[in-house]
Amino acid sequence: MKLRIKGNSIRLRLNQNEIQEFQEKGMVKEVVKFGNSSESEMQYIIQKTDKSEVYATFDSNGMMIRVPYLIAEKWISTNQIGFENRMMINDKEDLFILVEKDFKCLQPREHEDESDMFPHPAEGTLKC
Repeated sequence: MKLRIKGNSIRLRLNQNEIQEFQEKGMVKEVVKFGNSSESEMQYIIQKTDKSEVYATFDSNGMMIRVPYLIAEKWISTNQIGFENRMMINDKEDLFILVEKDFKCLQPREHEDESDMFPHPAEGTLKC
């Protein structure tokens, strides 16, 4: 699972195996290690929930994106590329959350294993 953070926006991209795991287990977790202790790890998790909207939480272990079951099941079982939500933080700020299926790049990239990514819809027509 890839994580991209820019300002008040979070984007997750899941490959085919991760989406299968999300479907079967209801969650996918990644850990980034910055050192040898558990205090120097950051987790990011996507998990199904019975709530009505996509939302994020953050604590000392990292962040969790929670996705309503109906949104998750539709995304998993169709050609839908992704889903998004703007989670209100206060009356002036929001957090933009985007979750997508991870597509192969149109041009091979060094050091990038794309064997489990989804075929790109524009494969053969465009270049990165």
